Amino acid sequence: MNLDKYKLDPNNTTEYENRLKDLKVWKAEARFLRAYFHFELLKRFGPVPCVSSVLALRLIIAMLNAQVWTIVLTQLLTSAMKLLKIWN
Repeated sequence: MNLDKYKLDPNNTTEYENRLKDLKVWKAEARFLRAYFHFELLKRFGPVPCVSSVLALRLIIAMLNAQVWTIVLTQLLTSAMKLLKIWN
């Protein structure tokens, strides 16, 4: 989303701020949903691959079940806190 036209127009400062807030909300919601879907996969199927960064040469590293749970819980909590801060 290109916000340059809103940023430079003094009449649209609130629109620019609202759009920035929307972007923060969408990012936090997307991270929360990704963590939630990993939670559901773990619950149903046990250990699943969890990619937390860009993989080089399609290398998938098998993680321990505890590592995946840690990533999922961390992402859920972080996203939830960001959303609460934005919404309040």
